[in-house]
Amino acid sequence: MAFRKDDAGKPRMSLLPHEALMGAAEVMTYGAQKYDDHNWRQATEWSRYYDATMRHLMDWQMGKEVDDGPKGSGLATIDHAVCSLLMLSSLIKTGVGTDDRYGTSGTTSYQAPASPRRAKPRPAEPVVRGKGQRRKSRGA
Repeated sequence: MAFRKDDAGKPRMSLLPHEALMGAAEVMTYGAQKYDDHNWRQATEWSRYYDATMRHLMDWQMGKEVDDGPKGSGLATIDHAVCSLLMLSSLIKTGVGTDDRYGTSGTTSYQAPASPRRAKPRPAEPVVRGKGQRRKSRGA
C-alpha cells in the first residue's frame, strides 16, 4: 500500500518563522520563571494584554530593541509584543478573562469562522540554477 497522509487543508506549521517562535518561547520561559508556569491563563481583563502589546510595540517603534529597563528581561522587545498577542489570542479563543473593550458588553465570545478564507495557491516557479548558484527561494 502506498503512503497516504490526509493533511490537505490543515495548517502548514512549517511556514511559521522559527526565529520568532524561539523568541516567543524565550519570553514565555522568562515569564514562567518570574511569575509561574501558565500564570497568564489566570487572566483578568483582556485590555491588560492589549496594553502590554502596545507598550512593547511602541518601545520597538522608538528604537528600543531590548527590554532592558530596571525590571527588564533583557530579551527582544518585539518578542514581548508577540507573546502578548499570543496570550490575548488564546484568551479570546478559550473565553478566559473579561472582554473589557470599550463598546462591548463584556460577554463577547469567539466563534471560529465556518470556512476560513484561503489564499489561492501560487503556481510553482521554475527553479533556474547555473554553475555554483543556489536554488532560488520563492519567499523572503
